[in-house]
Amino acid sequence: MLLVNFGWTAKAASPPATEFVSLYSSWKMYAETGDCGGYTLTLIQGRKRQIMRGYLQAYAGNCEDAQTPIENIQLRGKHATLSFTAPVYAQDGKGGLQIFANWKFSGTISKNRVKGKMEYCSIDMQSCNSSTSIVLPAVTHGTL
Repeated sequence: MLLVNFGWTAKAASPPATEFVSLYSSWKMYAETGDCGGYTLTLIQGRKRQIMRGYLQAYAGNCEDAQTPIENIQLRGKHATLSFTAPVYAQDGKGGLQIFANWKFSGTISKNRVKGKMEYCSIDMQSCNSSTSIVLPAVTHGTL
């Protein structure tokens, strides 16, 4: 009997990559009106803590605003500067949604907070007509 070994061995399947979730929020409800204000930022990071994706909720009256995926995520340097954009959707009159404007954030991130400037910009990002300084305290950190 001839036994031939071609030099390969079966490898065990790799465990799924762990994702880390960080939630930062300045959400609050105003007792006098029942309206809500503030922002909630959810960041999902990979094993090496690179930001893979995220979601922004901007509250302006409605307490149940939907999460909007953030785009153009940039995380740089030892001071952890963070920037991203997020589309603002509106009804298109045909039962669907269209991008109406964009949120644009630039600032810093730490384990305890996200701090910076949030701007409300035109669809083409050519003009931003309002800017707000925000501080989003960390609410929770965990794994998926």
